[in-house]
Amino acid sequence: IGIAIGTLVSMIYRMAAHIYYVKKNILFRDYKKSIKAGAIFFGLEFVCYFALTGLLKYNIDSYLSFFGYGVLTFCIVSALTALVSFIFYRKETKYLLKIR
Repeated sequence: IGIAIGTLVSMIYRMAAHIYYVKKNILFRDYKKSIKAGAIFFGLEFVCYFALTGLLKYNIDSYLSFFGYGVLTFCIVSALTALVSFIFYRKETKYLLKIR
C-alpha cells in the first residue's frame, strides 16, 4: 500500500507542477480551469472503477475472454467519458464533433 500512496502523491505533485508551468509559460490561463478539469476526470476514474467492478463480474479463462472484457470495458469507459465531457464541456465537445 506504500507504493500506491507514494505513486498518488507523486502524481499529484507532478500535476501541480505541470499546471503551474503551463499557466506561467505557455497558456497563461487560470488555475481554476485546470483544477476543475482534473477534479472532474479524477472523479470519473472512481465512477468508472466502481461502476465496472459492480456491474461486471470478470470470468477470464482464456485470451479471448480477456480481449472481450477489455473491449467491453473500453466501450463503457469511453461512453462515460464522452457523456461527462459533453455535460461539463459542451462547447468544446460540440466543436470536436462538429455538431452545430
